[in-house]
Amino acid sequence: GLASHELHLLYRGLSSTASSPRRAQGTLWTKQGI
Repeated sequence: GLASHELHLLYRGLSSTASSPRRAQGTLWTKQGI
């Protein structure tokens, strides 16, 4: 469902942060429309 899809994206985002913080953060801001 949508919830698990969102959790999967969040998990991937957190995992990516470890190797590429700036890129992951930028993706998160874009996704949230900030």
